[in-house]
Amino acid sequence: MSSEILEILCQMKDILNQRYHVSDIALFGSQARGDATEKSDIDVLIKFEGDVQLEIREEAKDYVKTQLETTFQRHAEVIDEDTIFMPIIRKIIKSGALYA
Repeated sequence: MSSEILEILCQMKDILNQRYHVSDIALFGSQARGDATEKSDIDVLIKFEGDVQLEIREEAKDYVKTQLETTFQRHAEVIDEDTIFMPIIRKIIKSGALYA
C-alpha cells in the first residue's frame, strides 16, 4: 500500500505547494517500512517553505488527513516539522521515511 499512498501524496504535492507553501511531504512509520497491518494508520510529515502561519499549517494538515482517510479508509496522522523535535517522533522518522 505504501506505493499507492506515495502516489496520492505526489499528486497532492503541487496543490499543497501552491495553496499552503508545502516544500516536502514524506510517508513514515509502518507504511514506509513495509510492515503495516490492516489496522496500521498512515503517518505523514509535511515541511513548509519559510515561516508559514499556524492557521495555514493546520489547514494543510487537515487537507492531507482528509484526502488520505477518504481514499484509504484508515486513520491518518499528519505532522509538520515542528513536531519532529520531539525525540520519539525523530526516532520513528529516522527508522525510514519515503518522500513524495
